[in-house]
Amino acid sequence: FQAEDGIRDSVASRGLGDVYKRQVVGLTMEIGAKWYDERLMFLNPSIDQDNILSSEMDRRIWVPLDNLVHENAIIGEVKNDNHRRTQLHPILQKVTTPVSAIENRLFEGAHNLLEASQRIKVQYNCIFWVKTFPFDENQCQFRIQIRQHKNTALRFVEDGAIVYDGPSIEDQFSIGAIRSFISNTTNQANLTFLIHMTRIFTSQLLTMFIPTFLLWLFGYSTLFIKIENSSDRFMGAGTVLLVITTLIDGINDTLPKTSYMKYVDLWFIWHILKILAIITYHIILDIMLKQYEKP
Repeated sequence: FQAEDGIRDSVASRGLGDVYKRQVVGLTMEIGAKWYDERLMFLNPSIDQDNILSSEMDRRIWVPLDNLVHENAIIGEVKNDNHRRTQLHPILQKVTTPVSAIENRLFEGAHNLLEASQRIKVQYNCIFWVKTFPFDENQCQFRIQIRQHKNTALRFVEDGAIVYDGPSIEDQFSIGAIRSFISNTTNQANLTFLIHMTRIFTSQLLTMFIPTFLLWLFGYSTLFIKIENSSDRFMGAGTVLLVITTLIDGINDTLPKTSYMKYVDLWFIWHILKILAIITYHIILDIMLKQYEKP
C-alpha cells in the first residue's frame, strides 16, 4: 500500500493463532513502509549496494511504523520485534556543480525512497457469529491507521495485495481469501483487511452429532423392551438423558458465550425432548399396566 504523500505500507501476514474459544485472533506480521521525507538529505549513498541505516540514525528520523495504531487490537498485546531494517533507495541525485567531487554527492529525501520493515505480533478482537456452528463461516476484520500530524497530509493508496504465507488450516478453520481496502480522512489514514475463515466440521461430526444420534437411537430402542421390564426401559432412557446433558455441558465449554441461541442448541433440545417423551411414555405405560393388572 502506498501513501500519496510519501508513505508506502505493505503487510505480509505470517501466521494465525488462537482463533477459537476467546474470539481472539493472533497475527504475526511482517509490515513494511516506503516513504519520502523532504526534510532529509543523504550524503554519498552507495548506488549498487544496500544502504541500511544504522540503529542510531533509524531512531533519529521519522518512521511511519512508529506511528501505526492497531485500532481493534487488545490493549497491551502489540509486540514489536526489536530488530527493524531501514534502508535508503537512492534514485535521483541533487543537481550540483560540475566540479563537485563524487564523494560529495547529495540525495534529497523528497526524491529518494526510504523503506522500513519489522515483524510484529498482535492480538486482535474478532467477534465470531456462531449461530450455525459448526458449519459457520466468519470474516475477521483488522484495522490499522496512522494519525495525521500538524502540517502533514498522509494518505494510503493501494500498492499490491496482502500476502498470507501461513498454513491453510489453523486449528479448526480453513483460511480463505484475504481482502483489503483503504479509507482516508482529514484526521487519519486507514488500512482495513479481512480474513475469511471457514470452520472444518469433521471433528464436531465425530464428537457431537454422531454420538448424540447414537445415544438417541439407544434411548429409542428402549421402546422395544418387553413391557414387563419397566425398570430396564426407564433406566435405559434415563441414562441416555444424563449422558446427553453431560455432552452438552462439555461442548458449551468450548464455545464462545453468546446471547443468541445456536442451531446446535436446537439439535440438543430436540434430542432431549424426544428422550423426555420416551421416559414419559414408559412412566404412563407402567401406570396403565399396573392398573390393568389390578383385580
